[in-house]
Amino acid sequence: MTRCQQRPGGWDEPAVIAAIHAWTARFGGPPTAADWNPALARGRGDHAVADLFDAERPRWPVSATVRRICGSWNAALAAAGHRTRQDGIIASSSRAIVAPAGAYTGAWTQAEVIAAMRAHRDLTGSWPTSSQWALRDNSGRRPLTKTVQRLFGAWSTAVTIAHIARGQ
Repeated sequence: MTRCQQRPGGWDEPAVIAAIHAWTARFGGPPTAADWNPALARGRGDHAVADLFDAERPRWPVSATVRRICGSWNAALAAAGHRTRQDGIIASSSRAIVAPAGAYTGAWTQAEVIAAMRAHRDLTGSWPTSSQWALRDNSGRRPLTKTVQRLFGAWSTAVTIAHIARGQ
């Protein structure tokens, strides 16, 4: 078994943040944990990402190193100045609900999903179904259906929370 190449001098927080900035500049958005974990990327069938990471090793730290140095993946992204998905509903958001497509490359928050669902309800008079939501939307006003399901666990949970939270 071949030992992975190591970065000369190892990784520290400034080097991790610099790597996140370099990735963002090159690819247009911050890395995901899978981007810097070739085994996970391959397990998800994304061999191109894993191969890119391996070919450029040790340019990028592995995700476990990022978590060890910064405490968590989200902490590393936040330290690099990127918005992150946090647990629970975030009451405020700098994201405009009518942002043009491609204007925002960060993760959706639960609060943003709720706001997008409310906007749908205000526009159509009914809460969205997952099949309505799955229709292609190039406006950048809503996340993918699978993102909603990942954030809330189920589509119905998201709609229920959006309905309950409407008084906020």
